[in-house]
Amino acid sequence: RFFLPAIASYALGYIAFLMLGDSLTSIYMLCYLAVATALLFTSLKWKVSVHAAGVAGPTTFLSYYLGTSYAPLYLVLALISWSRYRLKAHTPGQILAGAILGAGITYVICSLSARPT
Repeated sequence: RFFLPAIASYALGYIAFLMLGDSLTSIYMLCYLAVATALLFTSLKWKVSVHAAGVAGPTTFLSYYLGTSYAPLYLVLALISWSRYRLKAHTPGQILAGAILGAGITYVICSLSARPT
């Protein structure tokens, strides 16, 4: 139930930015839409770290489009991962799955999208 409003917002954002001609932000919204949808379906069967996905996805997007100078933001992922484990909110596998979903889906969408000008 928490994912549905986010998914709807990302879908509307994707459409709005496409209509405005802002291809970079529309790709960003598409990444969020796809990651949130994947998290929704994964969470129906298994607990996965949404926090890890929420850091890994945007960091991957920034690194892909703006350069590797943004890669140090992955250190935030390490901190988030440690805190989720330390709080006993997730297992290492759940944290890794969230990070892989966030970064992987984002990377695939960026790779398949036309490079914004």
